[in-house]
Amino acid sequence: MMWSSATQHLLQAQHGIDAEAYRTKLKERVAELEAEIRAIKSHHNALARCNRLPPEILSTIFLLVAHSTQGQNSNNGFGQNAVDRSWMRSTSQVCRRWRDVALACPALWSRLSFASAEITKLMLLRSKNAPLSVVYDEGNAGFPQHVVDALSHSHRMRAIEIGSDYSLLDLVNADDVQSRLSRPVPILEYLVLRGFFGPDYPFPGGSFPEGAPALKYLKARGCAISNWQALPLGPNLTTLDLHGYSFRGLRPSIEELHGALKQVPSLLELNLTFFLPLDDDTQPSLSDLQHSLFPKLTILRLHDEFLAISTFLRSFPVPPSASIEITRFARIDGVREGTLEDILAPLSSSWLRVVQSGAHSIAIRPGDPSSTRYIYEAEFNYGRDQTRSGRILHINTPGTPESIGHALLMFRVCLDLSTLSVFTANSIILLDTMWDALFDLPQLAEIHIENTTIGSFIDALVDSTAAECGLKRFPAFSALYLKEVDFQCDDFDSMVPAFFAPDNTERAGKATFILGCLVKKMELYSMDVVSIEHCWNFNREHWETMQEYLGVKVVWDGFEDPLEEEREEGEEEGVFEGGKRGEEAEEWEDEYDGDEENGEGPEDLEEVGGERGEEGGEETEETGDFINEERGGGEEAEEFEGECEDSDGTETDYVIDEEEENGKEAGKSGGEWEEDLVEEDECQGRREGEEY
Repeated sequence: MMWSSATQHLLQAQHGIDAEAYRTKLKERVAELEAEIRAIKSHHNALARCNRLPPEILSTIFLLVAHSTQGQNSNNGFGQNAVDRSWMRSTSQVCRRWRDVALACPALWSRLSFASAEITKLMLLRSKNAPLSVVYDEGNAGFPQHVVDALSHSHRMRAIEIGSDYSLLDLVNADDVQSRLSRPVPILEYLVLRGFFGPDYPFPGGSFPEGAPALKYLKARGCAISNWQALPLGPNLTTLDLHGYSFRGLRPSIEELHGALKQVPSLLELNLTFFLPLDDDTQPSLSDLQHSLFPKLTILRLHDEFLAISTFLRSFPVPPSASIEITRFARIDGVREGTLEDILAPLSSSWLRVVQSGAHSIAIRPGDPSSTRYIYEAEFNYGRDQTRSGRILHINTPGTPESIGHALLMFRVCLDLSTLSVFTANSIILLDTMWDALFDLPQLAEIHIENTTIGSFIDALVDSTAAECGLKRFPAFSALYLKEVDFQCDDFDSMVPAFFAPDNTERAGKATFILGCLVKKMELYSMDVVSIEHCWNFNREHWETMQEYLGVKVVWDGFEDPLEEEREEGEEEGVFEGGKRGEEAEEWEDEYDGDEENGEGPEDLEEVGGERGEEGGEETEETGDFINEERGGGEEAEEFEGECEDSDGTETDYVIDEEEENGKEAGKSGGEWEEDLVEEDECQGRREGEEY
């Protein structure tokens, strides 16, 4: 083996030299060789294509990597782990040049991590004078001192996001946090105070004595505002989101709220929850406040009781540039709540230009899984064209199936529905009272029905006798879109199709096939479009029949297996095995009364089930191959190695081979290396001259 001359000379000079002195010379030679190796590897890495990028471009890439990892391991962007530090491993600990570029980029270290006081201090040092972002959720332990110390850099704060599950008044270091927030914040753009639940928690309005002139986003949840003039509002604010404690929280007067909103002419989004003034005898009229407070507003969200929402709409004009989202919460203290008319009536004056443009569409769907709330969403013609939708009115309110018809009547009384052309009913019970509010609208052309039965709709359509007498129901009806509708049910007004009660022989035996009724009535209309998507008990023969009798192209997605979803669930539960029905399904086959003329008997269904089962098995095998391929890719990725440190603290700069130049990451995963990250950086810092 060939050695360098210096090494050969050292190896040959071991005779006649003191052992300890010789060991010292060997150690010095090892250090020289390691320094040479690092220099060679650095030069080798410098020739890699990824290292030929200018520092400005490389640092920009590092910033994008760091930004993409933030908040991935947290809920709603909060928590101590919200500042993900995995980007450090893939940027500053790959090779010497990448580390130099990372350390020379202060913005890369400006989103502070509070995992430990050492990490926070290190990032404050490396961020130099860059604007800082503080994101911290104290949980129930209060605020550590290093979090308070970070807030002391108020002149550098660009974003502050502090969360808590408890009242701020009960937390460790809470007073210190309040005092830090009372210092000047000349460049603060983003402020979020979340979850300080408790009616006694005051918004730090006494803070910001010099205001926050650069503030663009303000969100405060669960706080009390006693002095609205002390809020850090200004001409640059574009988002204001205030969430009060409850119905019983401290509310502003109309004059106080009006005075605060006058300070935010650039506002784009306004969200007020339990912060609306309540009705009283001294409120000014809408004409007294007619000038627009926020001419650029695009979205207005009001979450409160009906009377409070009604008071706001009677007192504040809403610009036509804004869409409106209203959520009504029911009171439990016996106070009169008001009705939907209390909102729609003042809306016709407050949102005048939009309401006068007329409604284009209305959609109704449940607002919660239990269907005790309903969402009414109306799109207006104002601002609507071929490329964008018009202004939206979104109302979420408690209700029952019986209340839907009355709500639609209120829409007709208070708003202009003469231009309504599209109606959508999604997952709601369709009662006759609902269609009674719609059947005579002159421009209602499209009807969308999803995930429900359609018996009452068929009843509402004109029949041949009425047509001969000149009665016209749904005079403009020309397009029907059905999705997830069952074409076999035992009761037109029932929400539960007979198909979903296979163990009930009597109901299944009384099932009424409704396709014939639907086609017979639709023949009396000039249809342009009929769409059938993922509907049960509908097959190719039915599709061909509809096209023949209606004389229009029926768009159908080809779905015709009524047991597909049940089979997939059954296979997971062991009910269906090997593509065949289990004992539970076979018991139902004996009771199932199929339509022999349409080829829907039990034997046909069993044949379809077997074919579907085989296809499912093939897909499973393919999925298994795909998973195995992905696992193989993961093993290959583990072969890559990055920067590490020897036991004596010296840096080893591994060679980047040509096939490794695409930025593979290696080494330990986040949880394994985070524990020794501070120790590694301290070693690096000592060589870089950093102080701790």
